[in-house]
Amino acid sequence: MSLYVFVGTTAHVGIKLYGEYGKSKERHLHRDGAFQRNCVDSFFIANDTNLGNIHKIMIWHDNYGLDPSWHLIQVILRDMQTEKKYYFFGNCWMTLEKEHGYIQKEIKAAGKYMWCSSIKSLS
Repeated sequence: MSLYVFVGTTAHVGIKLYGEYGKSKERHLHRDGAFQRNCVDSFFIANDTNLGNIHKIMIWHDNYGLDPSWHLIQVILRDMQTEKKYYFFGNCWMTLEKEHGYIQKEIKAAGKYMWCSSIKSLS
């Protein structure tokens, strides 16, 4: 999974995946140096069962630290077994400092179960 971030955050970030066969547990995304300004972060998430095609995610942060406001660009999920990619375009501020602020966002997949198995990883 890759997260594209324009403005970083000091908060702890979590995600939950929703698929055609069920949903994942809440996962906390952590790695030293993650969620810095102008960066792309990648994480591996294992799931006990097959979720099928992923149709939405719930992503949030806990508003922790001196600078928790976060501008999320997009999330790309790649199923390591099928090579399917799912795109979730957030392009939103996750902050309580704005008028209609929020720190949790449900994002639907771009298109209905959109995936591109022909796009190869850069790594």
